[in-house]
Amino acid sequence: MEPKEAAEYARGALLKAGADKVQVSVSRRSEDELNVENHKINLCRTTFNDEIRYRVIKDRKMGIFVSNKLTREAVDRDIKQVLELAEAAVADEARDIAEYRPPKSFSSGPEGPDKDVMYVRQTEFLDVVRERFPGTIIEGGGFVFRKTLDYHLNSNGTEYETRSTFYNFLAIFTSKRGDRSSSMNFSSCALSNPDKELIKTAQTELLLKQSSEQIDLKPLQGKFTGDIIVTPGGMEDFYRFFIEPLYDNFLIGGDSIYKDNLGLPVADARITIHCRPVGDEMAVKDFIGPDGYELQNSTLIDKGVLKSFLLTQYGANKTGFPRAVNQGTHPVIEAGSSSFDDIVKSVKRGLLLGRFSGGNPSYSGDFSGVAKNSYYIEEGRVLYPVGEVMISGNLHEMFNNLNDISAERISSGCSVFPYMSFSGILISGK
Repeated sequence: MEPKEAAEYARGALLKAGADKVQVSVSRRSEDELNVENHKINLCRTTFNDEIRYRVIKDRKMGIFVSNKLTREAVDRDIKQVLELAEAAVADEARDIAEYRPPKSFSSGPEGPDKDVMYVRQTEFLDVVRERFPGTIIEGGGFVFRKTLDYHLNSNGTEYETRSTFYNFLAIFTSKRGDRSSSMNFSSCALSNPDKELIKTAQTELLLKQSSEQIDLKPLQGKFTGDIIVTPGGMEDFYRFFIEPLYDNFLIGGDSIYKDNLGLPVADARITIHCRPVGDEMAVKDFIGPDGYELQNSTLIDKGVLKSFLLTQYGANKTGFPRAVNQGTHPVIEAGSSSFDDIVKSVKRGLLLGRFSGGNPSYSGDFSGVAKNSYYIEEGRVLYPVGEVMISGNLHEMFNNLNDISAERISSGCSVFPYMSFSGILISGK
């Protein structure tokens, strides 16, 4: 069946089978891929994938099920399964689906891929890396054009149809010299069109240069409390850690460190964070959330003040706080006024942090992990790449111990981050 036909059939069959409320989302995705392995294009193909997601409420009990077949026989089997899951669940008055909204269609991105340009850009990239960074090997990745057609409806009469397309570039690489090699690193970026050299996307060129430098790592001796300058790529993890306590599971259980801070400062006053799932600056857009509501752009942190939790409809019903208009994705952190070079000059002793490797912070915000692809800074100068250095601190204290935010920002196509400098971090060498 086509996505719309499958969704309508499933909704009708579920209601006929006794479901009280139904939400069905059907996706049909295709990918035109140029895959790279060991510095060569090794595969050119188009793949297809269907997915149907059911959310069913019966007697105040919810069942959720995901399948990848859109035949009537498969949907009939899915319906039995999801109803059984609902019957086995615990009744909860807070379970619900989105109320009625008028039908609406959404669209973003180009109609289809320019495969010739994709091949030219990928070949060009491999040639440039081979010429400028002869010790660096593109181990994997590639260039992909992704197209997704979604049809979403529920038993309240809401119907949404979306078409979303974008290009995605990924390069996974290491550098070697003799019997020594750097740790693996990567660069990834979503693009609305392939109109620029791939080495110029995101921080690809800089990361390739650093990969060559990171063949020869130096150990750092002892422990000290210093500053870290987190790169735009490194900010992805710290942003994810920062917003985690704003979601349902933390707030419903009362474990969120922010549970009493809505409308109050939770970060330095220079920090403003927007969430823009349908922002013009995003190559990848999300139009419909998991609850079946149309997503909207919002400001999450305004000059350090927490403006919203990230609650779903269920979380809002359980806690009494408002439902969020998005789920905190597509973050944009407002730029500062200082250049990256000036921020480095202000650091007496610390690290330029490329990536953080470690588990999620504790409920209190304490974190500890390894600084990957990072450099030692002393007296305002980036001196050398370091290996096996641990960093630890408290995430919530860290966002209040801000030194500076760079004027430069990097877009990945689904986020926009600056460099951010924080003080009070314990840095531990051997």
